[in-house]
Amino acid sequence: MALPTYITIRSVTVIIAVFLCVVVAYAMTQWVQAVVISKAGEEHRPTNTSPTMPLPGVQNQANTSALTFFTILNQPYREFCSLLESATQNGIALHIFGWEDPFLQEWRGSKRFQKAREVLEPMEDEMTVVWVDAGDVVLNGLPTQFIHAFNALDKPIVLGAEAVCRYKATQCNLWAPNPMGWPYRWVDAGFVMASVKWLK
Repeated sequence: MALPTYITIRSVTVIIAVFLCVVVAYAMTQWVQAVVISKAGEEHRPTNTSPTMPLPGVQNQANTSALTFFTILNQPYREFCSLLESATQNGIALHIFGWEDPFLQEWRGSKRFQKAREVLEPMEDEMTVVWVDAGDVVLNGLPTQFIHAFNALDKPIVLGAEAVCRYKATQCNLWAPNPMGWPYRWVDAGFVMASVKWLK
């Protein structure tokens, strides 16, 4: 038996109303995130006049004045606030490239490395940089701790590592043997710490 016309119309009206509510809620969420990120990072924007920008505060030990942290935004996402907060709490001056810049935010994947070279070009070879992803990274330590750990490794370039490979988490162990049992063995370009001369 066919449903009365008014029930069908009412059902369609409810569906449309729910859809519109979802669209409006999503739009409001995006707007709020943009406002929060804008306010949170207002004082962290880089300037073109000082590409190496010495760090304020706790930089007098272990030559941390020659240490620079930077990230390249490839989209404005909510998780970026966590990176900003962790940098602020640890006295790290984080240099942000791609802020409110749609052109730079298209620099994803391997294109990020082209932009990183532009960032590094004006820096002195003796400097050390920490380059991190913007959306899924937190900085857990003072600048002095970063430089001490880097010097202790005595390597020109240190890459981040993670426990899960980029294929299928259940098949990571099939790709390479792990006799040492060390879980963090997959290279992650989301963290790079190196002497500038080795990255240019």
